[in-house]
Amino acid sequence: DNSWFLDSGASHHVTNDINCLFISSNYTGSDQLHVANSKVLFIKHFGSTNLVTPNISLRLSNILHVPSATQNLISISQLCKTNSVLLNFSLGTLR
Repeated sequence: DNSWFLDSGASHHVTNDINCLFISSNYTGSDQLHVANSKVLFIKHFGSTNLVTPNISLRLSNILHVPSATQNLISISQLCKTNSVLLNFSLGTLR
């Protein structure tokens, strides 16, 4: 599933599919991803891509490729910082 989910608690963008990355490099660091259920997941690659929406193309940088992740996550704070955008959530809509 190539769906991406907005996550206000995520400090990084995360994908479980290396094919989601337009540009990627092997991750050689020792950091691991700690998730809400107390599991520790291993980072294999990092990279970037463009997320194309009907209204705008957004740059996702420093995406962590974590094969054992169950979902692709977009860090709201990183998205806003990288793209100089604000997200407005109201009554189930996102603007």
